[in-house]
Amino acid sequence: MEYSSEMVNSGFIERLETEGPTKTAAASLNYIKDRLRESSFTDMILPNERVVRGDLQRSTEHDTLVKIIDIEPGSRAMAINFRGQPTAQYIQGKRYAISFYTISSLKFEIVEQELMAYEMPITRIIEENSLKDMVEIKDREFLNHVDAAIDAMQYEGTGYYNYSVNTYAYDSISKVKGSLAMQDSTDSWVAKAIQRPDIVKIKKLLKRHIVDSSSNTIRAGRLKPALMLMTESDADDFDSWTLEDYGDKL
Repeated sequence: MEYSSEMVNSGFIERLETEGPTKTAAASLNYIKDRLRESSFTDMILPNERVVRGDLQRSTEHDTLVKIIDIEPGSRAMAINFRGQPTAQYIQGKRYAISFYTISSLKFEIVEQELMAYEMPITRIIEENSLKDMVEIKDREFLNHVDAAIDAMQYEGTGYYNYSVNTYAYDSISKVKGSLAMQDSTDSWVAKAIQRPDIVKIKKLLKRHIVDSSSNTIRAGRLKPALMLMTESDADDFDSWTLEDYGDKL
């Protein structure tokens, strides 16, 4: 059965009159939350985890709650003879406090008489558009945290956040430059097409053991990448690859 726009708007008003604004708003909120989890690429990389008040602690830095999680400690083994003893190492566990924040859309209002004048399901359109806006903010905040982590790792390893494109003495700790960008002799903000060697570099980043100039371990390596996130425009660059570029598998 097809519902007209007038029927959708009238049904929304009727629900307001019978169930009240609280239940109607709650129903809309649940719908948006469900769509939000399905639409965000952040949830595909880091699945949502539900927390309750018992999982949270008060923060000493601000007036909200945080969740403290443990970071896996480093360990190693050694070969010794039957009379030898292993080296003693005092265990020091690292922890991290996860904070929370709210993502909200604008608060939309309309007069009941004006709502009846629309021939389109304006309430449904606003819900869908607000959902897209909220997903964009959520994914943007996730990428901001990812960029901050990459910059910090690069800085700890080299002392520099970035180099110009035409600097060939490039020490890549957590950042790599594209093959076409390295071949450019001048600085440019033009985005270069992704190449097969670029994919290989990215896959090898987490597997490398990285130390700084003082021989301090920045990344222990031996990590295997599981997912790769790229823009749709970067994925479109695959269409320009030849059979030799693709090889036996992508």
